[in-house]
Amino acid sequence: MPRKTAFEVLSGGDPNEIHTWLRTATIQELRAALEDVKRHTTWGSHVRDALDIRIAIDNQRTARRVLLLTIAAVIFGAIQALGVFWMIFHTH
Repeated sequence: MPRKTAFEVLSGGDPNEIHTWLRTATIQELRAALEDVKRHTTWGSHVRDALDIRIAIDNQRTARRVLLLTIAAVIFGAIQALGVFWMIFHTH
C-alpha cells in the first residue's frame, strides 16, 4: 500500500496517525506538507518543528562527516610532512 500524503493524513484528523507520519516523514515529504497546511494551524507548527528536527539531524550528520574528513586530511598531511623531513635530513 502506498504511503499516505500529508494532506491525506492531516485530513483524517487522527492525532496518533499524524504523529506517526511526522516521525517517519522525509525532508521532502515535510516540505510538501508545509504547502498543504495553513501557516498558523497547530499541525502546521508540528510540521515545521518536524522539518526543523530532520534538517538539524541531517546537518549534524554532514558536520560529523566533514570533521572526520578534516581529521583524515590533517593526519595524512602530517605523514607527508614527516616523509619530506625524513628525506631532507637523511639523504644529505
